[in-house]
Amino acid sequence: MTSLRTTVVGTVAGSGLGAALVLALLAGAGAFAATVVPRENAQAQSAALHTELAASGPGTSALFGSSVLSGLQDSLDPAAPDSRISTDQLAAPETALRNEMAALGVPVSTNRADYWQGVNTSQYQVEFADGTPAQTALPQIRTALNYRSDLADHAVLVQGAMPDRATSPAGADRAGFFQVAVTEQTAATFHLSVGTTLTLAATALTPIQLQITGILTVRDPADEFWGHDPLAAAPDFIVPFNGPAYWLSDLFVGQGEVGALEDAFSGGRGIRLAYALPLDLSHLAGAQAQPLADAIVIATSYAAELPLPGNAGATLPVDLAGGPAQALSGFLSQRRAVDAVLSMVVGSLAAVGLAVLVLCVLLLAERRSAEFTLLRARGASGRQLALLAARAGAISLIPAAAGLLLGVALVPSPLPMFADWWAPALIALVVLAGPGVAAAIRYRARAAKTTNRSATVGVRAPRRDRIRRVVGSVAAVVLCAGAVAVLRSYGSGSGLLAALAPALIAVPIAIGLYYLTPPVVRALTRAAARRRDAVPFLAMARASRGSTIAWLPSLALVLTLAVVAVGSMVHDTIASGEVAGSWASVGADEVITAPGPGGFGPAAVPTLATLPGVARSATAGVLGFGEFAVTPLADNLPADTVVVVVDPARYNALTAGTPAARLPADLAEPRATVPIVVSAQLAMDFSPGGSMAIGGVSFPIAQAGIATATAALPGAADYVILPSWALGRYGIAAPAPSVLMLDGGIDATTLTTTLDRVAPGARLAQRATALSALTHGPFQSDTFGTLDLSMLAAALLAVVALLAGLTMGARSREQALARLATMGLSRRQANRLVLLENLPTVVAALLGGVVCTVAIGVLLGPGIDLGVFTGAAQSVPLRVDPWILTLAGAAIALTAAVTLAGHTAAAHRRGVTAALRLGNGE
Repeated sequence: MTSLRTTVVGTVAGSGLGAALVLALLAGAGAFAATVVPRENAQAQSAALHTELAASGPGTSALFGSSVLSGLQDSLDPAAPDSRISTDQLAAPETALRNEMAALGVPVSTNRADYWQGVNTSQYQVEFADGTPAQTALPQIRTALNYRSDLADHAVLVQGAMPDRATSPAGADRAGFFQVAVTEQTAATFHLSVGTTLTLAATALTPIQLQITGILTVRDPADEFWGHDPLAAAPDFIVPFNGPAYWLSDLFVGQGEVGALEDAFSGGRGIRLAYALPLDLSHLAGAQAQPLADAIVIATSYAAELPLPGNAGATLPVDLAGGPAQALSGFLSQRRAVDAVLSMVVGSLAAVGLAVLVLCVLLLAERRSAEFTLLRARGASGRQLALLAARAGAISLIPAAAGLLLGVALVPSPLPMFADWWAPALIALVVLAGPGVAAAIRYRARAAKTTNRSATVGVRAPRRDRIRRVVGSVAAVVLCAGAVAVLRSYGSGSGLLAALAPALIAVPIAIGLYYLTPPVVRALTRAAARRRDAVPFLAMARASRGSTIAWLPSLALVLTLAVVAVGSMVHDTIASGEVAGSWASVGADEVITAPGPGGFGPAAVPTLATLPGVARSATAGVLGFGEFAVTPLADNLPADTVVVVVDPARYNALTAGTPAARLPADLAEPRATVPIVVSAQLAMDFSPGGSMAIGGVSFPIAQAGIATATAALPGAADYVILPSWALGRYGIAAPAPSVLMLDGGIDATTLTTTLDRVAPGARLAQRATALSALTHGPFQSDTFGTLDLSMLAAALLAVVALLAGLTMGARSREQALARLATMGLSRRQANRLVLLENLPTVVAALLGGVVCTVAIGVLLGPGIDLGVFTGAAQSVPLRVDPWILTLAGAAIALTAAVTLAGHTAAAHRRGVTAALRLGNGE
């Protein structure tokens, strides 16, 4: 069976059986990768989208429409705009909205129980008819009356009965009456019970009496029913900038009270309509995010004049809010940044894979050159040779198809089954047509060469070839420069050329090596000629006579090193940027902010700063606007400007060795004019000769530095850092510490327990938590996985390219060794000769990889935005990991050494006579 299989494959692949099998294996692996990568990426994007939607909280999975009841009355019955609206008419806009959303492709829920509509009044002040001491001690309460359909599906009655009776005010001397229900949270906050009576001051003349008939418990606080209006579930305490604090709340009325509600509030003129349209986002794929966002934008504009069903020409102005629009916007911005980064790595990897594939096609043509030469001598035409070579490529169609089907079977994806068919199809086309095209080109080149040998103009052919190579090289360099310019001008998401920029940067470097290496090798040949040892001279002489095809593996190696370089740089930059981002967002390992404006108590800071694990600590006092004055800028400072009072020595000790900004040394040295550090946003407003006043005491100040951030108040934009010794010099009472910064391996449980005991209500920010949020972002792990796999694939392609290149020269190398062996060359000298002969190619490729790495960092770094991973608003400079490149270079060098040693050993085993009998095939 094995011999039969070998015979069949050999008949198709001819003398290039090994090369044909390598090409088939590469075609199968390439088709598998081209299928798996987009499917895996689509799956990762869908998972990231659902994570983003889940993190957005209530209100994301539903659209909420709102209008005014008077508008619905005017639209349905313009002749009697004050007529009551029935509950069926109240549901008409919901039906219209549902139909409009479905027509636009918005995935509305098919479960009718998820929909609800309602009416609600404005907020009015309420008072207790017979208030208890606890109730009368409450601040002012403002409440709205709400009706919602399906209330019983979202809340459970735990006391009393649902409201169902109301009386409209009959005149100025008679109050209206409504039964209402409240949630347990509202009842507990306002000390309400069944039977409690309230007075709603809807108007000055006709107060409305409210009677609590039922108390409800919320079934699911995360339900969109409660997320639309949080006041429906629990009241909210409002502390305005000016004026007394007050409570906001909602109370529920029954369906039978809606008509009386319309009459009680000016015929419905002060009542708003509310409609909930739940969405089914459970099957939403990442690729559908942009169409859904566009559909919601269109739906918002369509709902502005909503046509009502069953009423010709009747429309209702509706405002749409909520929904996943904001979450989709955040997801899409992140996806664009992620795709821009990954496209450069994956796109360059695809270019490398195509180059290696072409290299294997050339290897197959090289291995069959002797066979084709014999067939050509027997009269075979170029077409016949091309068809014969194409039969070898036909073998590769089977593994290519198997790779495609295996990728579809192993990787589930929201994409259609063969959504990315073009990449495997391109691979199949190359492996099918490539050997035939290569054979036809070789046939025509050989025929042209034979003709030119006898033609008088043949002496001009080498010159024409050189001109063509130079023109082609210049064109390639111009194309690569344009791609880099596009990336630097428009960012990393600006099209195909930008995606291929890392690989295209490697092309001019490889071209430069192609033109620069031969002179260097010739110089080494001349230097070796002066040595007594003939092996280096022979090796350099053979290396200097290498053909153009012999340099293709070097080009492929530089391309693969470019992919490894950009992948490792992005990976390391993201990792380091995440650490820097956590420092920028928190400021220290642990930052504790005092619970109130008075700062920490006298025992809190010493207790917290001496906890086990605390290595360093620093405090900061904060003076708010109005507690200080800066002249001559007293009237120009922003209202959020603060003065941060720190001990410079302790502050710098805390931030030493961290990415957090340190203070200038001038702040630690007492001097007559107090040095200060101002934020970058305030720096332009400060001028020499100013002064600061605190507590009525004025002292001169001088700007000693500009800070882009401070560990004491991360995220603050307007601040002045003042050394604490300045307050002591002028007898000013120092503010109590408001911020405590800790550094070290502190046990989180111990810190939390102690904090609750000595400073209850204080806010704790931990850098580890911020770093974990960055490292476990929706796109983070999948992006790292793609980068790691891309670098591994690039390294494997480098090995394949190197093996193919060394194999292409194996026959001529074996014949040369055989000839030299007849002249007395020993096996040891032969091994040295082979290694030295191929050393320039490997060294040139490694040097090209190093140059390519530096060029990528310098040229592409400014155009790559990694802020989506690091949480930083500013761009993060690319970092180069020399260990990754060293490892890749060592793998290439080791592979070359082992392969050459294997080829040489095989040549020695075959013997001199067999090697010479092969002929050169030319």
